[in-house]
Amino acid sequence: MNFIIRGKSDKERAKDFIDALGFSPVHVVEMKEYKKNRSLAQNATFHMWIKLIADHTGYTLEEAKDKIVLWLWKPVSREIRVKVGDRQEVYTLTERRKTSTLSKEEMNMLMNATAIVGDSLDIVLPFPDSYLDTR
Repeated sequence: MNFIIRGKSDKERAKDFIDALGFSPVHVVEMKEYKKNRSLAQNATFHMWIKLIADHTGYTLEEAKDKIVLWLWKPVSREIRVKVGDRQEVYTLTERRKTSTLSKEEMNMLMNATAIVGDSLDIVLPFPDSYLDTR
């Protein structure tokens, strides 16, 4: 459950929810500063552009998206430990940035990079009216 606390009533609602939780199973409550993610219009426009690029290049949607995201941001690697029988094995996971967690500014950076790719491929990337109305 996520709560965005903008005022006293939001804070009370979150407190009431936490107070109603039992102690089994154990829960983790995390607090972090709210970050407004990319807009729905940005997301829809970006994915429309990715489809145009994928159709033009022959890449799948995921491949086209991965190539642009990885061009803009380096992948992040982290180690995880997995218990196998009585021993632990260490694996390294490498992941690209997730577009679902990008801020509006980061999404603008990604869209600018996508526009550069589209331009280099001589693809016209249109802006739908819904995107232009929300900028």
